[in-house]
Amino acid sequence: MIPHSRPMVLASMERAAARVIASGQHAGGAERAAFEEELASFCGVSHAVAVQSGSAALHLALLVLGVPRGSSVIAPSYACGALLHAIDAVGGSALLADIDPVRLTVTRGTARDACARATIREEQVSAVIVPHMLGIPAPLEGWDFPSPVIEDAAMGIGTEIGGRPAGSIGTVGIVSFYATKMLSTGQGGALLTSDAALADAARDRIRSDGREQWRPSWNYPLSDLAAAIGRPQLAALPEWLERRRAIAGRYRAAAEIAECAGAELPEGANHYRFLLRFPDRAARDAAEVTFRSRGITAKPPVFRPLHRYLGLPDHEFPVTTEVWETGLSVPIYPSLSEAEVDRVAEAIEEWVVV
Repeated sequence: MIPHSRPMVLASMERAAARVIASGQHAGGAERAAFEEELASFCGVSHAVAVQSGSAALHLALLVLGVPRGSSVIAPSYACGALLHAIDAVGGSALLADIDPVRLTVTRGTARDACARATIREEQVSAVIVPHMLGIPAPLEGWDFPSPVIEDAAMGIGTEIGGRPAGSIGTVGIVSFYATKMLSTGQGGALLTSDAALADAARDRIRSDGREQWRPSWNYPLSDLAAAIGRPQLAALPEWLERRRAIAGRYRAAAEIAECAGAELPEGANHYRFLLRFPDRAARDAAEVTFRSRGITAKPPVFRPLHRYLGLPDHEFPVTTEVWETGLSVPIYPSLSEAEVDRVAEAIEEWVVV
C-alpha cells in the first residue's frame, strides 16, 4: 500500500540523534535553542518556543494571550479536534465558524457570521484561530477582526501569504512536527511570535522548576533529541516543498478539470494535502474503495467536523459539511517514488473525471 503519509528519514537525522545521545544532554541544551533560532528565521518571526506537540503550542498560545475562562474563541468547524481540546483546557468556549469553499478555513466574513449566530459582539471574542488548512494560505491579508489571531500553521509551514511565511502574520503562530506533518520530530510543535513579551510569557509558562515563585506551568519543552532530528529536516524543507509542488502539478495534469480542489489553489500553498472533490458522498466513498483496490490509501483529511462533536446542526455549517462529505485526500509527500506518483495520478484521472 502507498500510505497516506510517510515521514522523511535522512542519514543526517541519525547522526544528529547519535550526537545528542552520546552527549548525555538530552533535554534543555543547545540543540533545542538552535532549532528554535533556525525555526524562527525560517518562519519570519523573532521568537520560536519549541514544545512537545502542536496541541501544546495551541494551548500555550491561548494561555499567553490571556483568554479568560468562559470567553468565546472562534475556530473553524473544518479542523481537527485539537482546537476544541486547547480551548477547553483554558476554560474557553468554542464559537465555531463555517469555512470558505476554496481556502477551507475561517474568513473575516464567516467569523462575523459566527458572532451574529451566537448574538455576541465581535469585541467579546477573545481570540480567533485561523488554520492554513491542508497547507492552503488563509485569507489573512487585510484581516481586521478586533480579536488577536492565532495563526495555526500546523499544516502550513512553508506556506506563504502575500510573500510572508505562514506563522508570521497572526498575533502568535503555531506549528506542528507530528509524524504526518511537513517535518517530523515524532511529536513536537512550536509557538511563533515577534512579540518579545509574549515569547517570554510562553517560556515562563513551560518552566517547571518553580525558580522564583509557584505558578501553574506545563512541562512542555521539546527535548534536545527531538530538536536534533528536526534541524536537518528544516534545512531540507525548501527542497521538499519543490518536490511537493512537482507532484501536485502531476496530479493536476491527471485531473484535467478545475473541479479538483487542488487545481486552482491560491498562490503560496505548500501542498500538505491534495484534496479531490467529488459530486457527493457516495461518489467519494466509491473512489476511496477504488483507490484502496489499487494499493493507495486515500481518506477524508478531517475525521469529523467539530460542529458534529458539539451537536450543532449541519445547516449552520453548509460549506464545512459539503467539503467534509465530498473531499478525499490522496498521498502527496517528498518520498513518493515516480512509480507511486504515476499510480496515484492514474487513479485520479479515472475518478475525478466522473
